[in-house]
Amino acid sequence: MDRERAREASRRSYRKHHEKNLERSRRYRAEYPEKHTLSVKRWRDTHPEAVKAIDRRRYQRDKEKRLAYTHQSFTYKGKHIHIDNNPRKGQCAKCGRKISDGEIKKTNIHHTEYIPSMPLAMTEELCVKCHNVNHEKKRDESGRFVQEVSVR
Repeated sequence: MDRERAREASRRSYRKHHEKNLERSRRYRAEYPEKHTLSVKRWRDTHPEAVKAIDRRRYQRDKEKRLAYTHQSFTYKGKHIHIDNNPRKGQCAKCGRKISDGEIKKTNIHHTEYIPSMPLAMTEELCVKCHNVNHEKKRDESGRFVQEVSVR
């Protein structure tokens, strides 16, 4: 029971002094940026496991945000187009690897056929590796495209 009371007292003290401590920290960073940077580097060097844990939590926390805000626009035939909803599902149509499983970092939208009036028509979502393999099939030994994708 004493342990619980001590925890509660610690929480109250933290809440009471939190804003003041934040302000003190901000002032210190503003007045001594070099010292602060060195202090942070020193701490990161001496606490590698804590840094990994923080980075993991930050990555998981921001994962949904990254998925929601990335790929809201794309370039189509030299024009930058913004879209309201994300057409990507985060999974390669060829190999089936997923961003959410950590198997791949990003996907590309590949046009099998270009229709100028409908930029997202005739597309498939591919991982970078499959997208590169797909384009390699259309190049000759010198690296030039042999077969152009058809345009309607």
